[in-house]
Amino acid sequence: AGVGVGGGGRGSVLRQLGAHLEREQQIGAQLKRALSYPAFVLLLAGVVVFIMVTFVLPALRSLMLEWGGQMPWATRWLVAGAGLVRENLAILALGHLLMISGAWAYGRTLPGRRLRDRLLLRVPQLGRAILYSNLARASRTLSLLLRSGVLLGDSLGFMRQTMENVPLQEALAEVQVKVAEGQLLSQAMAS
Repeated sequence: AGVGVGGGGRGSVLRQLGAHLEREQQIGAQLKRALSYPAFVLLLAGVVVFIMVTFVLPALRSLMLEWGGQMPWATRWLVAGAGLVRENLAILALGHLLMISGAWAYGRTLPGRRLRDRLLLRVPQLGRAILYSNLARASRTLSLLLRSGVLLGDSLGFMRQTMENVPLQEALAEVQVKVAEGQLLSQAMAS
């Protein structure tokens, strides 16, 4: 809506913006569906490892001890660690819950979002996908606004609002300031 107001409220701009937002929603839904399966597999793998370490390995240890066998040192350490986890499960669960709650609350603040987004940009493959997704969305928005007659400075402000990544928003804010000071867009983006 802010884009349409900035562009003088032209009907064609609003139609193009509506189509643009619809495409963005479809892409977002596809991305969530694509990531749900790997997340489920990762969760299931974690559950399997937990069951193996807390139930299967101790049973194997008892069986090995009955037969007079000796487990390798790595397995002994793993079984000892599993015993500690089993004995302190309530405390560990509470600690994890508090850590997750604290991370979630911090992630809702601007510094938390900035840190999360900066870390996500550094993840191999995922960081590149986030960067390209934000740049593609911002480029389409900039193109739409410039075609509709919105000034470059205002367009950069609207473009920044379409970005979901805080460090990228901040970088674009610096570009917007440099363009307002008279630099060419290409020069401002290169520095």
